[in-house]
Amino acid sequence: SVIASITAHRTVLGTRRIEALLCDMSRAVLASDLPARAPAPVSRPVADAGLAVLSKRELLLTTALSNFNTHGYHEASIEEIGVAAGMTASSVYRYFASKADLLAALFYRTSERLSVITADALAESPDSATALRNLADRYVTSAFTHPELLSIYYAEFANLPQHERKNLRALQQQHIDQWTHLVTTELPDLPTVDARFRVHAALGLVLDVGRLIRFDFSPCSRARVVALMLAVLLAEPHSSTIETGSTS
Repeated sequence: SVIASITAHRTVLGTRRIEALLCDMSRAVLASDLPARAPAPVSRPVADAGLAVLSKRELLLTTALSNFNTHGYHEASIEEIGVAAGMTASSVYRYFASKADLLAALFYRTSERLSVITADALAESPDSATALRNLADRYVTSAFTHPELLSIYYAEFANLPQHERKNLRALQQQHIDQWTHLVTTELPDLPTVDARFRVHAALGLVLDVGRLIRFDFSPCSRARVVALMLAVLLAEPHSSTIETGSTS
């Protein structure tokens, strides 16, 4: 997951420094002292276990999320989403002009969740180290509660309309910048661009490991993923990582 994370973002860094960074992060993962494994998996909370949502727009978003996650964006259709929501295709268009608009709405919903998570974590943290731990804990809990949202966020970005991609990249960058600031506060000698690589690797790790353990919601499993995130974010840099090199 750490090594493959460089394919999930567009941050640019010299090849030798990327290699050093990946080695640092990978060693940190291998050396992590994780909490003992939970005795049995715990199912995540069921989103539809409570009362039904009356808002047709919210119902369509929930249904689209399930369809996009199960079938993929291209295979899902407005007609299928409408039927699953108990509506006709023409009724769907009253709320969303196109399937792409439905997808964009889900991305904005994810961005809003991340903003709330970040604000709450920072509000209860007296220092950057505590903030990183609180933020990682909240991020993992949210990701394991809504894994479909996280999966679509990573898998379907290229299917957004171009103007939405631009807007959402700006929002994503704000989120990455907050993590990056906390990391560089804890590791002041680490260049900002190196910290961004670490943040992308740590966030991607949550989805990859989550899938591996089927998003086991036990406190122990979530604590193990948080520990892996912090290991990646705060791994002590090898000397070659911070040497002056080619960057863009």
